[in-house]
Amino acid sequence: MTDLAVILAAGEGPHMGSSLPKVMHRVGGNTLLGHVLNAAECAELSHLAVVVAPDLPEVGSHVRRISRRAALHIQAKPLGTAHAVLAARSAIEQWQPKRVIVLFGDSPLVTPATIKRMLRALDNGSWVAVAGFVPSAERGYGRLVMDGNELDAIREVKDATSEQMKSRLVNGGLMALRGDVCMGMLERIGNRNKAREYYLTDVVEQARARGARVAVVELAEADVLGVNTPAELELVAQVLRARAAKARPFSMDTISQ
Repeated sequence: MTDLAVILAAGEGPHMGSSLPKVMHRVGGNTLLGHVLNAAECAELSHLAVVVAPDLPEVGSHVRRISRRAALHIQAKPLGTAHAVLAARSAIEQWQPKRVIVLFGDSPLVTPATIKRMLRALDNGSWVAVAGFVPSAERGYGRLVMDGNELDAIREVKDATSEQMKSRLVNGGLMALRGDVCMGMLERIGNRNKAREYYLTDVVEQARARGARVAVVELAEADVLGVNTPAELELVAQVLRARAAKARPFSMDTISQ
């Protein structure tokens, strides 16, 4: 089966306290982006596409050094996550994958097993599969808005109602899309939100509007931890050390906030 990973790596990382692009920060013997690429390679995906910014050439150079398989795609302007995935349009059109998974270059703890689990969630007929988790603390995560057992929408905190903010499940970021319908959904996404950005999360409503199923894959919080600050980089380092030592199952609750 032909699968494509689209890895978003265009962010600058203004809160890292460094001029280094966020995905180029190192932890556990590799860059953040290097960990994600390794996971995608080990998941044996057919094709890899990395979306980078035009003003961060060092990221593209890094990708070329560490992966012979990954193709580079440029997101000319930072207009949101859906816009970033569309920057890899040529890869989707060329390879016509059965399944597409969107990964994030600043979320280095994703594992090959998690990637495969996300993709398998599409095999029950769902158009979209979304990673969800129960957070140990409030960090501004978007909410998964459920309609019974079905995922109805994802709401960013700035756009969520007080009722939607009560949801126990929050957005883990990872998303898998059925290849034959992903372009149609992405192209219909608008930017009628407070940030005026094109959110990848809006594909959920696109799928639901057509009567399609949307699966939720509940993961451990540590599996989807993203890095936006030096403190979060240290959290990732702790998880990697625990995994390397084959310690007891990691819990976010054991880390002092």
